[in-house]
Amino acid sequence: MPGTNDPDAPVFYVYEYSAKGRIFYVGSGWTTRASDRVDHVERLMNRESKGQDVHWVNSNRVIRALKFEYGLEIEISYPVTGETQAEARRFEKEITRKRLQEGCMLANIVGNPRRLSTEQVIQYVLTGELPVAKDSS
Repeated sequence: MPGTNDPDAPVFYVYEYSAKGRIFYVGSGWTTRASDRVDHVERLMNRESKGQDVHWVNSNRVIRALKFEYGLEIEISYPVTGETQAEARRFEKEITRKRLQEGCMLANIVGNPRRLSTEQVIQYVLTGELPVAKDSS
């Protein structure tokens, strides 16, 4: 049986994060990538509290706020499982496009032409309302 580091092994999946029933991130991975994210964010917070350098990507900032500031549960769903890495990535792009067309406000950077701020994604999850662009005048 091929190992999980084999991109042709059918062990890759697409996952979605949501809170309050609102999807805010689409990703692909294998093993525990999706299920370990909240723990990873907590480790980043611990490192930051010790004064260590931390690189915060948008999705991790959203998870930090929703879980640790607002106390929301981060839910994980797996719309696609048992694929090769290439197929999982293809499905990830397809599902990302679909979620954007449905009106989801995603924290994704790659494949997301909207490029929302952390605050905009959080507002969407908390209120269900689409973020309003701030008037620069």
